[in-house]
Amino acid sequence: MLCLASWPSLVVLDLDHTCWNRPRFRAGPPFTPVNAGLAGITSASGETLDLYPGARRTLMRLRDAGVPVALASRSHRKNWALEWLRMLRVDAASTFESVVSPSPIVIRDGSKAEHVREIHRRTSVEFDEMLFFDDNVHDVALVEQLGCTVVHCAGGRGLTEALFDEGLARWQARPHTAAAVGDGRRGPGRRRRHRGGRA
Repeated sequence: MLCLASWPSLVVLDLDHTCWNRPRFRAGPPFTPVNAGLAGITSASGETLDLYPGARRTLMRLRDAGVPVALASRSHRKNWALEWLRMLRVDAASTFESVVSPSPIVIRDGSKAEHVREIHRRTSVEFDEMLFFDDNVHDVALVEQLGCTVVHCAGGRGLTEALFDEGLARWQARPHTAAAVGDGRRGPGRRRRHRGGRA
């Protein structure tokens, strides 16, 4: 695992097939947390949705480093996705939602480039200070054109720790318009402030 001297100002994550598996639900709510959300949630028809192991560990690392996390998703059931964020736990201390809050959660149709532009407007974080992860190669290409450092989460395994470290290394190798967040020694919960808000 990398020993990092600096971090991006903002990490932007896709949801479906990047942070969590997305089964084809035969029915929706009520959703039930499994092991208090540490092992996912189940739908009324029994399908299970959970964070990928690498995504769960990545979210813990970002939380502990105090790096803000925003979400950019086209998940077609926004209300369901917001409920899953509240129910899924990264660990015993934090839900997925609490790791992200107060950064923007943008869930709607359209190009991910537009999602990231909205996140930029709401946070004032420059594009070259963002690190973006998505399983859709077309979205990755469009967001890269904005100036973000991007990583394609291919192979059906979502965001792995190896992909996260690869993205951090790419981001560190680039010139930036703003100072990096911290020096890698900040304690848990200490985050750089930006303008947040919800989608």
